[in-house]
Amino acid sequence: MIMQFAKKNMETKEELGNYETIAEKFASLPLHFMRFHGGTEINQVLDAMEYAAYVYDVEHVILDNLQFMMPDNIGCGFDKFDAMDIAISKLRKFATTRNIHITLIIHPRKEEDGTTLSTSSVFGTAKATQEADNVLIVQKGPGYRYLEVTKNRFSGDVGIVPYRFNQATCEYHELTPEEVSELEAKYNEQQQTKRGSRRRQSSSKLIIPEATEESHDV
Repeated sequence: MIMQFAKKNMETKEELGNYETIAEKFASLPLHFMRFHGGTEINQVLDAMEYAAYVYDVEHVILDNLQFMMPDNIGCGFDKFDAMDIAISKLRKFATTRNIHITLIIHPRKEEDGTTLSTSSVFGTAKATQEADNVLIVQKGPGYRYLEVTKNRFSGDVGIVPYRFNQATCEYHELTPEEVSELEAKYNEQQQTKRGSRRRQSSSKLIIPEATEESHDV
């Protein structure tokens, strides 16, 4: 996050000397981190959110992720889904009464490779997407990834935002239409090369028929 803030690779020798200066500026941002690790019950998270909203006037909470806010002794099957629905109901109520935006991360169900995700791909019951004002899904495109808005309660506008990841600065940037076309063309070329390689390997296989006994005159 500090590299994203600085828009530089702070791990290089040239920038390492400026780390403390950048870190001090980053520390002045109105960001607060909850000190929870591993599984944490939803009521503990809500208490921390209540404190942050009251003391620090926090207006946006990011929770990563819903599966970690389940009781340690929760079982499988319907008990787990019931606990998730209860957690979502409590978060929805908190967001409405406190007028706070909550971004809740939920992992998708197990899908086959190459399958485009939808709102029904969200793990758990349909309550998560029903209670949400907005649903955003990270999709895998041909040579790039894109963020798809599949639900917008207020205006109804949906769409996609293709993006790329800058590994040096850990930033995400929106792709231009020209960059999308270039990446798609490169991806299609790579796929054609792979298919051609597989065909060559298949045709180059040597098939040796089973030996048969034949009688020969001597």
